Amino acid sequence: MQTGLEELAAACGDPGVGAAAGKLTGSEGRPQTGFSIRRFPTPLALSFEALGLNRIWRGNPVNRRYRCLDVNLDAPADVEQPAGAFLMIRRQAWQAVGGFDEGFYPIWFEDVDFLKRMHSAGFRVRYAPGAIAGHGGGHSVGRIPWESREVCWYGSLMRYSFKHFRFTGRVLVWAAVVTGCVLRAVFGVLRQRRLSPLAVYGRVISFACLRLVSGRIGEAGGTPALAR
Repeated sequence: MQTGLEELAAACGDPGVGAAAGKLTGSEGRPQTGFSIRRFPTPLALSFEALGLNRIWRGNPVNRRYRCLDVNLDAPADVEQPAGAFLMIRRQAWQAVGGFDEGFYPIWFEDVDFLKRMHSAGFRVRYAPGAIAGHGGGHSVGRIPWESREVCWYGSLMRYSFKHFRFTGRVLVWAAVVTGCVLRAVFGVLRQRRLSPLAVYGRVISFACLRLVSGRIGEAGGTPALAR
């Protein structure tokens, strides 16, 4: 923490506010643009993520809107999806929404899903840039083996899509996941000179197809079973 939490507490006291977030900075002290706050992901935004387009072309219009690259991080504002790494939540909002969905296990999209449900329940989220914290990131993720990490990331992405998107949006994300996994499997085999990427991304494709056919969100804790 580079400041106290007083500004977050004050923001949470505003009428209708269910949570407040501060500004995250990297090791060099600059704001973490594209991570500190984002808008809720659309089917197209998650499709671009699954295809890797947002990494290849960071400035594309879909990614600019999704990652709030058009937002001034020095200005207070109501926001949709701040990072869960620096988020103060009012007990009333937590209880009204029911907390995190444990189906997003072990990581990814659980904070996005929570904030989406909180927004749907009528609560506001306030960004208070006067509260600042340094954020290294990646410590928990780094303990997860690469194979499990890939399966769980795609599994959580699909779970979010099936909870919050209509059928056409689900199909779009599904198609992007399958296409992206095929490409990653091919390039992974060529780069690593082993067949393990085929097994990993084959699991993801199988899981995605089963979910699309069944139309079910999936049971809590169901995704990690794919990674064992």
